[in-house]
Amino acid sequence: MARPVLTRRRFLRGLGVLGIALPAVGLAACGGAAAVTASTAATAASAIPSSASAASASAQSAKATGSTSSGAGQAAKPAATQSVPAGTVRLVYMCDIAAPYTQVAQHWADTFPQTHPGVTVEYEPVTDHYADKLTAAYAAGSPPDVYRYLQEGTPIDAAVKSDLLLDLTSYANRDKYDFSDFLPEAIGLYRWKGKLYALPRDYGAQFVYYNVDLFTKAGVDLPPTKWDDKTWTYSKYIDAAKRLTVSAGGTTSQWGCLVNTGWRPWASFVYSNGATVVQNNGNGESTQITLTDDNAVAGMQFLQDLMYKYHVAPQAKEKKPAFSDGTVAMMINNPGAVKTDRMITSFKWDVAALPIGDQSPKRGTGGGGTGWGAAAPTKYPDQSWQFITFISSQQAEQDEVAIGGTTPSRISVINSTQFLDPSQPPKGSSTFPDGQKYVVADPVNVNWPQVSSTIVNAQMAHLWDGSQPAKQVATTIKELADPQFQTGLTG
Repeated sequence: MARPVLTRRRFLRGLGVLGIALPAVGLAACGGAAAVTASTAATAASAIPSSASAASASAQSAKATGSTSSGAGQAAKPAATQSVPAGTVRLVYMCDIAAPYTQVAQHWADTFPQTHPGVTVEYEPVTDHYADKLTAAYAAGSPPDVYRYLQEGTPIDAAVKSDLLLDLTSYANRDKYDFSDFLPEAIGLYRWKGKLYALPRDYGAQFVYYNVDLFTKAGVDLPPTKWDDKTWTYSKYIDAAKRLTVSAGGTTSQWGCLVNTGWRPWASFVYSNGATVVQNNGNGESTQITLTDDNAVAGMQFLQDLMYKYHVAPQAKEKKPAFSDGTVAMMINNPGAVKTDRMITSFKWDVAALPIGDQSPKRGTGGGGTGWGAAAPTKYPDQSWQFITFISSQQAEQDEVAIGGTTPSRISVINSTQFLDPSQPPKGSSTFPDGQKYVVADPVNVNWPQVSSTIVNAQMAHLWDGSQPAKQVATTIKELADPQFQTGLTG
């Protein structure tokens, strides 16, 4: 297969993209990775399949297209050019996800060679300063062959223009790789101008996590799980938050909600109010900010009002309690919170759809996912592709589901009994696959990481501290960001 040429100019530009863009270690694309106790790690270890069973699953997933009725878990078909002498190929696999995922990843590294003779996999867990270490590896001319690619931080156009990722198109075509079990939107995150640069690991969104006991005690109706239910409006959200807030003598002992100031959570209230954050061109690249539209401004102002007008959420100067404390009725989070919330024993909790703007035609949620990609300069493109298909298989996603470590990108897995386990909370877990249909992808522009960190986040700080209204914040963001977007399109 033809290999891309990584020129010095593009390589150095790529290092700049990595250094600016990759999120902090341990952060999943749809939210922050939560701490896991020793008992959870022990449970995770027992949940990992035996090497023999995983090897069998891997062998099945490597069969040619048509060997299974659904195509789920199907990996690259072995080709003659992929057969190598024992010990010839050493793949380096880097990932930033912390325990208990590290045990699953090591299991994959140990199991893969059983069905791919001649290949060994060295797993490098990087649970601190991931971006720095990945950048250093590229700079040294020895990037990992396979690694977790975070498109939220490094837009696909930037990764492609900088020749950071191996073009997987010819390998997928050669092996007639079956994409039918993946959510089309998840695959779409890693396609650029007709070519494929990664396979999806997960595909998450934002949801309302709520304290069932507090709702029941206050006599407030539980929010719906269905994303097409238009009765759960912004007005109903405010009303519920008011009734669930308990204050006396200037002290609030129970909050109706928390405002999640993360990028995807706050953008969700723009999307669900019938607006957008950016405008895209025909290529899918973001060309300008659209936050000054009336509906977008209203979505942003809604969040500030929760804190400063209605005071049903802590203000910037006030301490924010944790959902697990039992003193918060509602908060916005992604499915990654499930693994830690399942440790809660003091109250019942559940998940629901985001509220919808009172006049909005449809909900929308910030989200997306992370993918498995190969470094463009890898010496072993065939084997890297094989390993990527191995850790993107149905079995691999089930391995992660067993530890609560992913929001599956495979349709068969996110709708499986294993993921929607009725014996464990949340009871409304069906809202997870339902919500995936409403995900709005992150902006795609070479300069988006810089715009996000130095302009958007900096100006949104004024919204969060109550010093500026939403209209002023949105106007400043647009004035500063639009020229950067245009530079990104031509750079």
